[in-house]
Amino acid sequence: SWGLRGTLDLDASDDLTIKIIGDYRDYNARCCGWTAVRIANPTFQTILGPVTASPTNRTVNNDGLDRVFSKLYSASVQADWDIGPATITSITAYQGYKEQNDAEVDGAPTLPVPAVGSPPLLAAFNFQTGNQKQDSYAQELRIASNAAHRLRLNVSE
Repeated sequence: SWGLRGTLDLDASDDLTIKIIGDYRDYNARCCGWTAVRIANPTFQTILGPVTASPTNRTVNNDGLDRVFSKLYSASVQADWDIGPATITSITAYQGYKEQNDAEVDGAPTLPVPAVGSPPLLAAFNFQTGNQKQDSYAQELRIASNAAHRLRLNVSE
């Protein structure tokens, strides 16, 4: 896992300042499987093999690899324009997130022989994968008085 963050401050003129911020994070986690705490079904205990279920169990016996790969990234730009009696500020931002997640959900070392049902129920729960992507955007525009009085005006949208 690693990340990067940067900020750039620009004085475009005496009245205009711009701040640009960006970051990126990349996570690669190969972890996070479940462990059996209690098993009420003797067939499932047979499928799990040498795993002894208990509240302190940390042993797994499966055929999958639990992992999560995620990327987080964002950027924003803030511009402040001093027009004398007031300052106009614009903030534009973007944030994104991507994830691929693979989970060994049955905890068994192989595809189990179906115990009951048609279609075979146990074989359907061996492995689960999922992908998601999210994007969000924001825009703020405000004007604030520069007066040095007790009451200051701030209007934003």
